[in-house]
Amino acid sequence: MKIGITGARGRLAPLLLRHFHDQGAEVSQYSRVGKDGVLPLTELFQNPPKDMLIHCAWSTVPLTAEADPDAFDREDLPLLKKIVQATAGHGTRIVFPSSGAIYGNTGDSPASEDDLPNPLGAYAKAKIAAENFLLDNAASRVFILRATNLLGEAGDPQKPQGILPKFVDSALKGSVVELWGDGSATKDYVHYSDFFTGLEAALNSGSPGLWNVGCGISYSLLEIIQIVEDLTQKKINLVHRPHFDWDVTHSRICVDKLRATGWQPKKSLSGAIEDFLHRTK
Repeated sequence: MKIGITGARGRLAPLLLRHFHDQGAEVSQYSRVGKDGVLPLTELFQNPPKDMLIHCAWSTVPLTAEADPDAFDREDLPLLKKIVQATAGHGTRIVFPSSGAIYGNTGDSPASEDDLPNPLGAYAKAKIAAENFLLDNAASRVFILRATNLLGEAGDPQKPQGILPKFVDSALKGSVVELWGDGSATKDYVHYSDFFTGLEAALNSGSPGLWNVGCGISYSLLEIIQIVEDLTQKKINLVHRPHFDWDVTHSRICVDKLRATGWQPKKSLSGAIEDFLHRTK
């Protein structure tokens, strides 16, 4: 199988590369600048992968999107248009990692793929706009994965996305973590290996369209903090900041559609955090 992955220098693409390499696939990586085994996007437009393209490239994360709400129209949408056009002649399947944040605050009722999105922030709104474009222009070959927060792989505590690296860095090295709000916000978390098997289950179903990928259970930040402190036997240094209006406070998604394929998440939250700690040390 010939697979392409955009956003080669991001957080998710290297994990996908390793996963599909281990399965014997021929994988090409793309980024805006080609270097060190990474091909430039111009190569993708000229010679797209025949079987599948996983489009991870994105110009913002939730925090930075608020400072640059026009980034989608300026950077992400033009790239999407080129990708759809370049791959159309080959019938290449397009996998687009979207976000569970598109549902907004769900409360206690898990949001399914049939529920109307209610995005709060610029990042989630841009993801919805991307989904709509792909469904309007390549619906028969697009698999959109509305993924929750991925855990398990070591990350950079200095980057604005991902709270677990910050918690672990604080516990192990004493750094200070800015916590938005009081820590009661609840979200769904999924181990990256379960995300990969969920991706494969969606593809193997032969049904393009929308797929929620998560564990179906929400945990508060305070619960995550407690697990990290229990596993490390060290305290996390917290500084509370006001909660951002664009950040969801209660998010839970329904993964019944994915479960119906036979897929099940295998890693618990504590197991995912243990993996992260193992890879961090």
